[in-house]
Amino acid sequence: MSSQQWAILTLLGFYGWISSTVAFILTSFPSNGGFLVKKGIRIGSCVVFFFVMWIIGMLNA
Repeated sequence: MSSQQWAILTLLGFYGWISSTVAFILTSFPSNGGFLVKKGIRIGSCVVFFFVMWIIGMLNA
């Protein structure tokens, strides 16, 4: 892969990481003060996936 492709992967990973973290905070913690486990696991796995994608892109860009 070229350097530009790794840079695009890095940007997608970063923006995905930020947006999925915001989605995790907003959807896993409802206003009644609890924690929704199933939504937390699903969106939390997206957070981890995009974080790993961001790190791999940074290492190879």
